[in-house]
Amino acid sequence: MNRILSYYALPAALIAGLQFFLFLPDDNGQLSFDQPFLLRYGGTILVALLLVLAIYRYRQSQGGQGMSLGRGFALALYFSLIVGVSYALGWELYFQNFAPDFMEQYQQHQEGELRATGLSEAQIEAQLMGQDEMSERYRSSFFFRFLLSTLEIFPLLLLLGFLAALILKRRPQSEAAEMP
Repeated sequence: MNRILSYYALPAALIAGLQFFLFLPDDNGQLSFDQPFLLRYGGTILVALLLVLAIYRYRQSQGGQGMSLGRGFALALYFSLIVGVSYALGWELYFQNFAPDFMEQYQQHQEGELRATGLSEAQIEAQLMGQDEMSERYRSSFFFRFLLSTLEIFPLLLLLGFLAALILKRRPQSEAAEMP
């Protein structure tokens, strides 16, 4: 399992951690929140594919012994932890060096989108209420940022890994031969 993790989880961790650096601020220091879907989530999709390939290769490496759901899920858990931590550390580096005012820019972007929908001022204020406290907490607490960043990708990979392990699990060949 360690060899499979080193071949698949480490490259996935690099992709997850470095994908933010594709979106550097423009010359005015402004971030763009309107990138195309594949460009914005391409790294995450690639990481998810590497997870499925890792589980598949682990199953193949077992030969005739089969792969239990538990072993496949354990591989997915380790993979997700490695990638989740790398993702959060990559975001933290990006946040500290290129986007220290990310929350302010994001709030302005979100407010602009709400205004474009034609909502009344009271409805907009109701939807934006509480964001200042969240923004301050996000800006001031490394642990809070790290936790939120990890929770962006970890559950997705864990669920995908569970589904891949469920689909790819295989009984040992001796048991499969005995089944009618």
